[in-house]
Amino acid sequence: MKVVGAETLCRWPHSEKGFIPPSEFIPIAERSKLVHILTYLAFEAALDDSNEWDDKLSIAVNLSLSQLFDNTHLETLISKIEKKLVSNKIRIIIEITESVELINNATFFNSINKLRNIGCEVALDDFGTGFSSLSYIKKLPIDIIKIDQSFVRDIISDPKDRTMIKVILGMAREFGFETIAEGVETKEQLKFLIDNGCKRAQGFLFSKALPLKEFNLFTTSFNKGNGFLEQINAIEN
Repeated sequence: MKVVGAETLCRWPHSEKGFIPPSEFIPIAERSKLVHILTYLAFEAALDDSNEWDDKLSIAVNLSLSQLFDNTHLETLISKIEKKLVSNKIRIIIEITESVELINNATFFNSINKLRNIGCEVALDDFGTGFSSLSYIKKLPIDIIKIDQSFVRDIISDPKDRTMIKVILGMAREFGFETIAEGVETKEQLKFLIDNGCKRAQGFLFSKALPLKEFNLFTTSFNKGNGFLEQINAIEN
């Protein structure tokens, strides 16, 4: 077991109000069209930071759906990514949120395929909480399904959530998608996921969100092995 990637998270440390959560400032950025600039900064910071890593990890960045429908901003983003990829062969994962607006939308499919053509992978974020249907999943040009934390939270106590996780993992295998479980907080949750074929997970069980220097220290320590990993290996065995 090792750290294989990181998700770039935007945080706003306000001088008077403290940390302002993304749930507050992202909608404002969307309405004011500043989300494009925010995304550019997030991509550049993530790719620059990855140059410091000894092991090449994947970088996941959330992309606003509005950017997938704005060809000018999308082309600018693609150009920035391509320039970074010339010198840094990192695995880039674009995370999008499922939406009914995406079904049979030619502009969306074209945008996603442009990103995939330059080497990006596409992950469907918060899977199961939006417009999820088999026909929808069958059509989407995606590589990864991220299982929403609302299904993971109660898998130990709720049989329905356990069944839901099994169904999602089984479907993902049949479609050839990778899976990432979100919001993993306990070893029992992780064991259930491992036992049912989920190979990647993220959550507070491993670490809270960290700034770059602390993340680098965490990655080095985690990948070398420690007491936590020994316990997890015991669970797996």
